[in-house]
Amino acid sequence: MLSSLKSSITGTIKRWVTPLMLRSPFLATLAYLKNRDFQLEAWGYVHGLAAARDASDASAGWRYRLRTHVHVLEKGLSARNRRPVFGAKLIRSAVEDFQHLQALRVQCACAADESLYAWARDVMTHYFSVVGSHPEIDAARAAFASTLEPRGDGGERLVPFTRVDAAGRMCNYDQLLELARRRRSVRTYAPEKVPHDLIDRALAVAALSPSSCNRQPFHFHVVDDPAMIDKLQTIPGGITCFNHVPMLIVVTGDMRGVVESVTNRHSIYVDASLFVMSFILALETLGLSSCCVNWSETREKDSAVRGLLALPPYQRVVMFLVVGYPLPDAIVPRSHKRHLDDLRSFHVGAPPRHGSAHQ
Repeated sequence: MLSSLKSSITGTIKRWVTPLMLRSPFLATLAYLKNRDFQLEAWGYVHGLAAARDASDASAGWRYRLRTHVHVLEKGLSARNRRPVFGAKLIRSAVEDFQHLQALRVQCACAADESLYAWARDVMTHYFSVVGSHPEIDAARAAFASTLEPRGDGGERLVPFTRVDAAGRMCNYDQLLELARRRRSVRTYAPEKVPHDLIDRALAVAALSPSSCNRQPFHFHVVDDPAMIDKLQTIPGGITCFNHVPMLIVVTGDMRGVVESVTNRHSIYVDASLFVMSFILALETLGLSSCCVNWSETREKDSAVRGLLALPPYQRVVMFLVVGYPLPDAIVPRSHKRHLDDLRSFHVGAPPRHGSAHQ
């Protein structure tokens, strides 16, 4: 009787509250304030924001900011009708971050920092050679020139370039379509270990995927320790039907890459997903199969993964990925895809009226 009354009251509240939630995003947010799982993204964002403001040598925050600023300069340099003066609002910060990075190179060489330094140096050198005069730009130009180390003549200059149509040298549409058709989510794997060099080769392809302001705010946690896999694979759900998990990858998004703007909070999911799709297609060309595992987030699941991988709060789990060699006789779901008419609309004239029939 008590449970029936409680259910009736809950149903009545939902019938009253739901229409209110539909009236505005603010009211919808209020309705979920007590949902502890719903709060995790905000918690991760706040930690990412704090880390982004960290100016210490080891901080990724100012490195993400430098990547963003350099890419904005690149876009300005690539514009068809380039303005004579651009980038004045960000150039002082970009030069300061660049000088910070340059000082670190003297103390300790790091492959990741060397790569960022080379790109930033070449783009900013090119920028200052073509941009016009402006008080902010002139001051930054002088500061940049005063500390810039000689480049030398070797190596490719990492600046915007003219894209050459190489269609004749690339795979054609039919080959790409066949690769996409061949790729299927595999859940039956051979016991062989996955070589790390093959993972790196696939990652090298994935690293060329587009990313918002070229920040690439994500990380692959590659696990092939059987004991760790046994603990991790029970957390997300959806791995119970696998015969064997030779390698488990936990993909996380880095909230430090939002660069102090809550409007960028979803870029970690978008960018990581673009990266993963290229990665799993590359795996297919190397004889490896994969299966993406959905991340149905709860506070308990999130806490369990963080504990096992020692994840800081600003790293958000995006998805799990199983990788391995498929058994020759592995059976895979057909996974018949939705029809194109269900997936797209061409807006070629007046937009349809609200509430019009589904096309």
